[in-house]
Amino acid sequence: MTANGWLQILLFLALIFAMTKPLGIFMARVFNREHTFLDPVLRPVEKLLYRLTMVDENHEMPWTEYAYSMLLFSGVSMFVLYLFQRLQAVLPWNPQKFPAVAQALAATLLLAAAAWGVKIVSLDTGRTIFERDAQKLLKPASNAREI
Repeated sequence: MTANGWLQILLFLALIFAMTKPLGIFMARVFNREHTFLDPVLRPVEKLLYRLTMVDENHEMPWTEYAYSMLLFSGVSMFVLYLFQRLQAVLPWNPQKFPAVAQALAATLLLAAAAWGVKIVSLDTGRTIFERDAQKLLKPASNAREI
């Protein structure tokens, strides 16, 4: 490793050690609900989020309520990610004009070991968007018989 690499590592470690005590004190104040220097800026935002999500900050959650909240959050997050993938073509900040992730493409990881074929063609341009074993003749599972 070069001297520059070692210097960067040492500076990074020095920064971590220098920030440990102040950050620890700040976190202790936050967890003990004491006043911090960020309260004037972040406390109104926090209260707004609590009001929008109907959260009572003084209410302790039992484990069942916490588990339900985590499952609900995970489900909503998965749905939002799915929407992002399906609407990718029309969303802003897509300079490469990537098309939406096709349902078949999203399923390739789940069906990687299965024998299946598909071809997706754009009706507007006639361009093939996604193709997997489209020319391969497959035997339907409904006609297969085990001997």
